[in-house]
Amino acid sequence: MFLTGFLACCGCFTDPETSPKLTSTPRPPIDNLLVNSDSPPRHSNFEAADAKTFSVTPALTHPELEMTDISKAQQGPISSNVEEVSYSEGSSQTTGKKSDSEASGSLQVVYSTPLDALHGKILDLTPYFSEEHYRFIDADAFVHQRTLVIRETSILPQLYTVISYVWFGLEAEPSQLEQDGSFSVFCGTHSDGSSRENGGPISLKVLEYACRWASDSQSSDLWLDRLCIMQTSKTDKAWQISRMYDIYESSEQCVVLPGGLQRLASMSDQTEWADRAWTYQEAIVTWDYAVVLTRDWYRSKGEQHWLVDGECHWQYLHQLFMEGEDILAGEGLSLILGRNAKALNTLRRIVEYKSWNHFAAEGEETMNVQTIRQLTLHGVAMRTSSRPVDMVFSILGSLDVPEAFEGCAGDFKENERFRATLTLVEAMLRLDDDEGAESATSNSLVDVPLWQSLELTGPPGGESREFAVSLDIPNYPTLRDLGELLDGDLTDVQISADPLVSLKRESLREWGFDVEQTEDDSSVKAQAVVHDITPDALLNVYHGDQGRVVIRHADEGVIELCRKLDMTTDAELDLDLELIVFGWSLRLDRHPYIRFYKFDISQLFS
Repeated sequence: MFLTGFLACCGCFTDPETSPKLTSTPRPPIDNLLVNSDSPPRHSNFEAADAKTFSVTPALTHPELEMTDISKAQQGPISSNVEEVSYSEGSSQTTGKKSDSEASGSLQVVYSTPLDALHGKILDLTPYFSEEHYRFIDADAFVHQRTLVIRETSILPQLYTVISYVWFGLEAEPSQLEQDGSFSVFCGTHSDGSSRENGGPISLKVLEYACRWASDSQSSDLWLDRLCIMQTSKTDKAWQISRMYDIYESSEQCVVLPGGLQRLASMSDQTEWADRAWTYQEAIVTWDYAVVLTRDWYRSKGEQHWLVDGECHWQYLHQLFMEGEDILAGEGLSLILGRNAKALNTLRRIVEYKSWNHFAAEGEETMNVQTIRQLTLHGVAMRTSSRPVDMVFSILGSLDVPEAFEGCAGDFKENERFRATLTLVEAMLRLDDDEGAESATSNSLVDVPLWQSLELTGPPGGESREFAVSLDIPNYPTLRDLGELLDGDLTDVQISADPLVSLKRESLREWGFDVEQTEDDSSVKAQAVVHDITPDALLNVYHGDQGRVVIRHADEGVIELCRKLDMTTDAELDLDLELIVFGWSLRLDRHPYIRFYKFDISQLFS
């Protein structure tokens, strides 16, 4: 409960009954659904003056996105239209509210159809969308007009709601989907003509709960990846992925559906929300205003918050953290957010440290930003994704490198997690020193835990040897060797330097990695390492006239020095004239991981 103690004392966990209420636009009467008259407080309530009462940070995870070529699927006849909409001051399309994009005249209704026409259909939105645009569901139209309206804009609005959930969540009974109504989204086809995974059916009832929450706010715009990303366009997906952090971080509200889109989760259900990569970033950036919607609540008495009486309960995500071990440790109850206790505890540590930094007074000691970034890398490695490359894409914003894959995200295949990790790490190492840092150099390092166990295998007939013991300069693998093994389908590959030696991988038996927390930051550690590397070795790498440069360091073990963290060779790279050298070293003493370095060699040219 260390998180609870700190955050409660600084006022982050505000009592929903005493929090300031948002004055929102009145809604028309709602038939058949009884909405609690005590409307929940909204993220937008908290202005700069309330900073000591409530921390406003960005948000959690995101579903598994597939990159595909544009194609179409057959579907039943669905009424739709495309309409250009311009709004003047005081006008309204639905209930009198007007978003910023509407006010500027940049909003376009690109799709509209009655909900009754959607039931049982496969919806292909490709013909209606323009690539590289933001899109939002009109929650007011969904709730009050029973119509799915999707609007498109080139500008991210200031006020909107996002949904955090997992693809292929809890399955609903077919009879329930038939009763509530459901539809699917066409996500393209594979090269053999088979359909790509579409995440399963979307319950109209579940989507209505999310729309109802968004509708009772300052803006009715609702973002859901399944409907707001062009699922058949590789270009649009790459564009959206590079902006995923901004979409969640800039949101007014976040609705968490831990059970997915087929049905609401019960407190007795076990979900995979805490296991998925995308929901990790979504939680980090929206933890303090995200609201979790469930079918029931674990307490029959006491404080309850019903969005729809007896059907849909809401609770703030941070209050679920406050509930303590009964929920978060899964004692007596299945964990509504999942049973990945290590992943949840890492998330809690990140939230605690970010909150401490947010509320720290001027001159007060803060948590090292590099430690928080290291924890973020650590936390995502314990999660899963149907697309391994999303283990990297899902945390770009949280690591302060949202543009690391700008214009090139679509160049990575869905299995190329290690290759993408190299691009991510190089971007992290290139980050400027923290403000106020007194380091005289830009040396840095970062540790990346591996997701597979590794060992070396000797010549045919020889015995398998432990990787950590047998690793040496003559048979040191290359980054390309590691990439072929970790990103490929093979369980072993031959080492480039020695065809008689193979590198083998297998599943981890248990997670044993933890983030070191010392007073020294990464620049100090890296400076100590480079101090013991000869200038000749660094210059040989920089000039590229000695081929591969692998050295043995007294404290760090074997290190390969290189001009760029890439699976190609330096000779194949188009290198600039930056006076820096990178390095990497394999570690397997507690848990397999790679330590990456950036060394400033400008002093060698003084």
